[in-house]
Amino acid sequence: MKIRRHWGLGLWGMLVAVGMLLTTVTPAPAQQTARFFVNATGDNLEPITAGRCIVLTTGTNTLATLYADGQLATSQANPVTLNTTTGECTWYMPTGTTTVDVWVTADSGTYKGSRVRVLGLTRTSTKRVVMGRWNPNKVLMVAFAADTTSNNPQNSTLTLPAGALVKDVVIQTTTAIALSGLNVGTSEPGPNGTPMAIRLCSHISTITTGFTTCNPTNQVLTGSRTIFYVNQTHATAGFFSVYYLETGNDS
Repeated sequence: MKIRRHWGLGLWGMLVAVGMLLTTVTPAPAQQTARFFVNATGDNLEPITAGRCIVLTTGTNTLATLYADGQLATSQANPVTLNTTTGECTWYMPTGTTTVDVWVTADSGTYKGSRVRVLGLTRTSTKRVVMGRWNPNKVLMVAFAADTTSNNPQNSTLTLPAGALVKDVVIQTTTAIALSGLNVGTSEPGPNGTPMAIRLCSHISTITTGFTTCNPTNQVLTGSRTIFYVNQTHATAGFFSVYYLETGNDS
């Protein structure tokens, strides 16, 4: 009887140990993620390789939080830059996010200033966004970063065409501080720091997050001009969009 009792206790101990081992080695479930992407093409289905995708929370104008990898370990800048070969924007989000809204914009080339909004994009919905050249109403978007350097005006890489009729400038502030503002205009041809040839916005407030407008008075450009801005000694960030009517040829 004693031998049987010791054997039973030994068997029970072995089962407990095996159970603990199985519990220890069972891997934790991986975090579920979803890959989103869109392909921007022209009306001849050629890839548009200069531009960006602005990803918004569905039904809002709020920038969505994006990731660059399936493990959600690395943040992805928003807007997302179009691939310079394929014209694709790619990003990752948790699978709990089923839809987003996306603005696709073209920065240069034949389709410069074209923009399309895709509502309710999902992981499995149609990925091709086709832009047309026929619409004369254009918009260029410029990102501005926090800049605490004194007297540091910036020429952007984007240009407005000769004959453009600038109708409006809309600023979206994503990082705001008190007593801050942004100047927007066009520069004369020349190096960084050249004075503004045409001033579109003067000290537009960036003290709160969200949108504001400066409503410029129908400025007509006699020549092609670089978009120019100053976010001087202000730790604010966001982007602004210059809306214009294309009335002449790009020079």
